[in-house]
Amino acid sequence: MVIYIKEEVGRMYYGYNFTEEEISRAFNIPVGKVFGTNKYEKNSVKWYKLCYRNLKVSSIGGKRRQELYPNLSSEIMKLNNEKYPNLPKEAGLKGGVLALELKLGIHAMTHEERVEVGKKVQRLYPNLSNENVKKTNKTIEERRKDLKYDKWYRNTHKMGGKNAQKVLKRKKLDIYGMTKEELSKAGEKAGKKRQELYPNLSSEIMKKTNQKYPNLAREAGIISIKSQRKNKHYYYNDAPFDTNQERECGKTLHTTINLPLIEGDTCHFRVDGGEIDFRIPKQYVTNDYDVFLEYHPCEWFLEPRSYIEYCQQRRQLLDKNGFKNNKLIVVQNLDELKTINW
Repeated sequence: MVIYIKEEVGRMYYGYNFTEEEISRAFNIPVGKVFGTNKYEKNSVKWYKLCYRNLKVSSIGGKRRQELYPNLSSEIMKLNNEKYPNLPKEAGLKGGVLALELKLGIHAMTHEERVEVGKKVQRLYPNLSNENVKKTNKTIEERRKDLKYDKWYRNTHKMGGKNAQKVLKRKKLDIYGMTKEELSKAGEKAGKKRQELYPNLSSEIMKKTNQKYPNLAREAGIISIKSQRKNKHYYYNDAPFDTNQERECGKTLHTTINLPLIEGDTCHFRVDGGEIDFRIPKQYVTNDYDVFLEYHPCEWFLEPRSYIEYCQQRRQLLDKNGFKNNKLIVVQNLDELKTINW
């Protein structure tokens, strides 16, 4: 807690005119021996006074330097990176090893000291974390408008995640620095404790979520389906498909009647909670209304419903959502599709 004792000693001496002896009694630390000019016994009142004064002087000097030379720090960093490109990495590795040996964390403080600092900061500035997060997010959003920065940002996070995974895999650890067995036990223990303390928590959260976001499950499902479809890499004219056969259907429609394939419009058309494979606008067919086409091979090992049952269910879905006059065609293979006279 050197940082905060130093600040308190400085404020008491320079701000409230406490004597060195009074400060010594208040913090139970020695007044301090003098070994020479600006050389005092470490962790004493005199030493903390000097540290506080130097901190204020350097702070004032830093502000003045920033006013006179606003780009000085970035220029020095650029020169250092050009001359010693591997220096930050090597210094970080050495610092990390030393911190492990001394059982220290960030800022050379133990876990307990960091907890105390965090509590004090939270007490003095309760909204500091939220404000910092908002500022950081705003800065990142502004910077990511620059394509070069955006590319660097994404690659940095990607490489950081990959390196972390490699380290965890090498040490046979999972997230939070635990083995899989330890993580499983910790999760089980936490789950049981939560169930004992809050037996109805999950159901209450679900109720509140459904009240606030009634369409959340459906929207999440749609996003998941789209994501899975894109990851399958069955594309034709930039439109994604679930299977190669479905893609061939889209290709056939595009080549025969010149149908543009647009996801959410002419292909994968959403109807309430369901989805129709293709919607063919009336200008592409000899019909007064849009035509809906489904490619669905009703094979016993893939589809428990019969061909007639599937057609009836699709028809009901369209009728309930205002498409009673629209024609529905269900084909089970490409040959059937090619025989249709549009």
